[in-house]
Amino acid sequence: MAVRRSPRGRTAEGGSDKAGNPPDAQDGEANRGRRRIAAGHPEPVGRVVHSYPAAGAAVVELSGELARGDTIHVRGKTSDFVQRVESLKRRGRRVERAKAGQQIGLEVEKRARVGDQVFRVVW
Repeated sequence: MAVRRSPRGRTAEGGSDKAGNPPDAQDGEANRGRRRIAAGHPEPVGRVVHSYPAAGAAVVELSGELARGDTIHVRGKTSDFVQRVESLKRRGRRVERAKAGQQIGLEVEKRARVGDQVFRVVW
């Protein structure tokens, strides 16, 4: 067990972390810095190339197929959210599905930033 020194100079073995979490809730060295992807099987489908935060939209360059009704996970340095695709637009017109290599407009519920990865979650 690791010996830690408290702010008052006392030592303690085991115990909790600074937030008061029990030892079993602390991250191990192997998991430190890793973030989870949404449950299910994530398939990378593209990345955000432009963002319109005021309009709640993003332009995504696709590397895979995406359809209206799919569940996506948008993940980046500061972005991390899951949502259902309600609206897909290509050249200003609504489309039901888009193929790899196309750039599409996508309504997003939270802010997506340039460079964020987009995954389709398959259950």
